[in-house]
Amino acid sequence: MRIVTRVVPLLLALLVLTACVSRVGPSGAAVHPSVSQAPTASPVSGECSTDDVKVTGTLEEKPAVAVPTDCKSPSRVIAADLEVGGGPQAVRGSDLDINYVMVAWSTGEELDRAGYTSNGNTQAVTNLGRSGWIHGLDEGLIGIREGGRRLVVLPPQRATSDTANPDALIFVVDAVSVRD
Repeated sequence: MRIVTRVVPLLLALLVLTACVSRVGPSGAAVHPSVSQAPTASPVSGECSTDDVKVTGTLEEKPAVAVPTDCKSPSRVIAADLEVGGGPQAVRGSDLDINYVMVAWSTGEELDRAGYTSNGNTQAVTNLGRSGWIHGLDEGLIGIREGGRRLVVLPPQRATSDTANPDALIFVVDAVSVRD
């Protein structure tokens, strides 16, 4: 009986701790702790949330991005599903084909895009989470579903491997295909 009275409280404490550490995204999949998938206010005063970045356009067309001017760029990776896809969900290690638009936070200038051109070539992302492409974007795409559109905002320190990058980046990503 003594063992039970000692083990049960420990198991309950472990369950509570697990529940506090684990975060779940809109699809029920575990979310990386530094990625916020629900559009919520930033925990840092004066920082923008995904609600502040305005995106227009459908999945079939290149999105337009309006950068907010009344708040500052986030200090952490934030992400929100603009449209939840119906296909497979990307997990760490998945391969994806994506269309995307990349916009500079400070100027609103489109810096890059894939898939929204006359040739329609998508960007391949292999081994998600470890692809070596843009680490913050890798992180922000975990959990996206094929056929979905996600907004990902990267702070300057997560936007590239170049620590001197002075600007945050905004990505609007359409998941064309997701494979394990």
